[in-house]
Amino acid sequence: MSIITIGDSIATEGGIGQFADRSYATVGAGLYTGIDRAFERAIPTIREGDIVLLSVGTNDWGIGTDAGYAATLRGYIDRITAAGGEVVLLGVRETGYEGGGYASTIGTPGRAERINDLLREAVAGNPNAHFSEESIAAANSIANGEVHGN
Repeated sequence: MSIITIGDSIATEGGIGQFADRSYATVGAGLYTGIDRAFERAIPTIREGDIVLLSVGTNDWGIGTDAGYAATLRGYIDRITAAGGEVVLLGVRETGYEGGGYASTIGTPGRAERINDLLREAVAGNPNAHFSEESIAAANSIANGEVHGN
């Protein structure tokens, strides 16, 4: 069994990826403009019993719709679990991201809750896929050096 991270900057070696056996993460890319390529690199390495932490933040959506976002994540989850992996989809929180565009949560109260609802929908019905709402706060604490391994 291995622990694998796939996704955005939270999943890199500077975040939760530092505790993973393998990390396929990218910084400064969206769901359709980089994370998709990280995912394609990861899929052939997933084996029966691997735990895959999948992290896609509110600023990583790229151009798309809520339905398209959830469908893309369901496709990722289905492929991971078909390869024998167990997925933990990391929840999001409201952010101070000012990148604008479709992804920004600035001035959009409740956006994180809506995204978390879509993430819950993406894992629904798959017994090998799980949603963790608290994970993003823990991941941010790790990345900021606030959590120690002892």
